[in-house]
Amino acid sequence: MISFSEWSIENYLGLVGVGSGLICSIYLAYDWLRHHREQTHTLLWATGLALFYVFLIPFIFVKFGETVVIT
Repeated sequence: MISFSEWSIENYLGLVGVGSGLICSIYLAYDWLRHHREQTHTLLWATGLALFYVFLIPFIFVKFGETVVIT
């Protein structure tokens, strides 16, 4: 595991990107619930963004120097 002192700006930007994407997805899901589940496009955007950012996590781990094997 890499210590915090060895992280580069790319590592921090990767974490900020994933964090902001997941927060945006959570907000869209909250907005869908707030509007009484009428706007289905909001739920689709929330699901799509969440899946997109979850699938980016292995690529961000590679930036931290870890080995990721995708079968």
